[in-house]
Amino acid sequence: MKRTYIIGAIIISMLSSFSLKSYAGGCWATYIPRGAGQLSGLENISCDKLFNISLGFKYSDISAGWQEKDSITHPTGATQTTIYSPVILDVMLNELFALTLTIPYYNFYQVQPDTAFGKVIRSNGGIGDITLLLMYKLFANPSLFVGAGLKMPTGSYKIKGEPIINGQESYYPTNMQLGTGTWDPSIGIFFSQELNPFCLFGNLSYRFTGNYSDLGNKIGNELLFNVGTSYLLSQYFSPLLIFNTFYTSVDDGPNTNSANTGVFYIYLSPGIAYNPAPEISFQLMYEFPLYRHVNRIQVTPKYNINFLVSYNF
Repeated sequence: MKRTYIIGAIIISMLSSFSLKSYAGGCWATYIPRGAGQLSGLENISCDKLFNISLGFKYSDISAGWQEKDSITHPTGATQTTIYSPVILDVMLNELFALTLTIPYYNFYQVQPDTAFGKVIRSNGGIGDITLLLMYKLFANPSLFVGAGLKMPTGSYKIKGEPIINGQESYYPTNMQLGTGTWDPSIGIFFSQELNPFCLFGNLSYRFTGNYSDLGNKIGNELLFNVGTSYLLSQYFSPLLIFNTFYTSVDDGPNTNSANTGVFYIYLSPGIAYNPAPEISFQLMYEFPLYRHVNRIQVTPKYNINFLVSYNF
């Protein structure tokens, strides 16, 4: 029976969906960059299977006040939790091409106890921007793929709520909107190598915000690098360890608070994969920050917890 590994790559905060993967033999890696609240790449698929469907869940506690490189108490006492729950469909088109469709669901809840407008509570949830990713295999061993993706403006980006200013609701900040309102292309390169009983994997990807939305906002571009390994402990269990870096440039526009955007994170992500059967897999991962640098003052994730179940057929 062909071995199947579950491998993941951790993403931070909550950017738009861009699913990135590579495979070689039974060694398959999936990465899903999305900033505040995105799921780490999590996937299990055997190369002799045509379809894979995955359901994910990521919980992010975004409550750590941060000023440039130092921990602080946020001036407004801001805390935020984010849930990201995607449906991911993978299709092997032929021996060279694979296609991934990612349909994200988000739920945001933010409290700012001490603002100029008093206590401000914001909440929002729904379908976000859907992403398509096409992968092309350059080499089989080690596996080396290149990919191009497109994030489509399917999520709402005009949600309003507190604070109420002059009797009018305010636009939520961009990190609490379900989408960006723009068509955003992505490119990436992905590798994996099976070294029994280890599997090494990684990716380098870049997402470009194509234009300004009709609100005049432009979300920062994103750069992601991940490298990790899994170890085949038994027929059913594989421990995982992933090192992640994530960078976003500053946002621009009237509703972006651009001076307080733009981040650089380094995360370490241990986890465990469980394969009770060749067609089914489960993955659990915990992300914690090793390094954080933000522009001016922002709230950043304290930790992220990821869970994914996959079925291939």
